Amino acid sequence: MTTIEERYCMERRAFLGQRATRQELLDRVVYLELMVMDMADSTLDTDFPEMAVNTTLDHIADFGDEALYLLESLDHDGYYKALWEHTKDTGADNGK
Repeated sequence: MTTIEERYCMERRAFLGQRATRQELLDRVVYLELMVMDMADSTLDTDFPEMAVNTTLDHIADFGDEALYLLESLDHDGYYKALWEHTKDTGADNGK
């Protein structure tokens, strides 16, 4: 049995492989690395703990609707329920 993460990776690779150039993918990886580092910095900043939530919510939108729709459609067991609680306006509908 494949995990939700494995299924997401397979489907997302197929989607991106058909639509993105190598340079676009490289640019996206670099951007996502910086985004994750920014979220980590915000999470670890004890002077401004509210920034962790605000920064994370800002960055979630940068993943794009297709990525969020795909993950939510695969998340039948609610592994990412906190994410769905904060992104109710994505329009994705998997019965939650």
